[in-house]
Amino acid sequence: MKFDFAKLILISGLLAAVSSHAGSIVSVKPAVEIDLMKSDITLSDVVATQGLSRTAVDRFKTIKLSDAPAAGESRVFSKEVIADSIEADLLNVERETGEHFSIKIPSRVTVTKRKPSLGAADLKQQLLTQFKILCGDCQFEISNLSAPIAAKLPAGTLWSVKTKTELPKGSFSYPIEVSTNDVVVQTYWVSGQLSIRRSVPVAVHEIAIGERIQPEDLVMQMKDITFSSDAPIALTELASGVVSRQIAAGQIVFRSNLRRELAIKSGDVVKVMTGNDQWEISLDGIAQTSGYVGDQVKVKIPKTQKLVSGLLREKGVVEVQ
Repeated sequence: MKFDFAKLILISGLLAAVSSHAGSIVSVKPAVEIDLMKSDITLSDVVATQGLSRTAVDRFKTIKLSDAPAAGESRVFSKEVIADSIEADLLNVERETGEHFSIKIPSRVTVTKRKPSLGAADLKQQLLTQFKILCGDCQFEISNLSAPIAAKLPAGTLWSVKTKTELPKGSFSYPIEVSTNDVVVQTYWVSGQLSIRRSVPVAVHEIAIGERIQPEDLVMQMKDITFSSDAPIALTELASGVVSRQIAAGQIVFRSNLRRELAIKSGDVVKVMTGNDQWEISLDGIAQTSGYVGDQVKVKIPKTQKLVSGLLREKGVVEVQ
């Protein structure tokens, strides 16, 4: 890559000039090791972030230097390449944040991607990543982790934890498959205890059997749902039924707490609606299927004898998109 030294002098002079106005020093580290999961190298990976604002650090994460190397391999950048890569972006960050930076870059910057290892920290991170896929809004805590002795693996060796398609209820035990060239050469085991917290609907007061829950009867709170066998009720499901058993104040409201009632039955006359914010059309139809609020149902339009499908919004009302 051809480098414009005049450009380097310009950016260095500019950053030096503003440093007298309480500027932050952006120090690029000569050698860094990045996580196995990273696919890109960003400015935030190679700079010392101490003393920088949260806004600046977050923006540095968006400034890409290059693709990340393979596991166990390194990528070397010259001072000129680093300066050329970040010049425009760094000036944009200054304009956006109102901060000023002076930059220090060593002659060479080496970025190495960690070798795969069977250390507890790596295993814990992969477990948390896979659990997050199953519940994106859950908070997880792993304790009593029992893992193989930490060991560096040869280059080209990969490993993966084979979790299940559902979250464990407290304790777990999963196989770790170590492979070379897609061939499993060794299997280890990792076990531990998982705690799960999630924002769920909680009853503000006691709710009796047969009552219909209103949104104001509930409040969202972080609760431990590790051993819950049912899913918390969604606000959109409240209109589909009534309370099947008494709910105490402070209790999580699950789907099983609600006895669903059919909103329409086959043969019922329903109102069929379609439209948007500017216009709306409605006409009568005959339900061809039974359903609960939130279900997709089929309706026949007597005037045209056509069948349409729509979302059962409320009792007797079907919306066609």
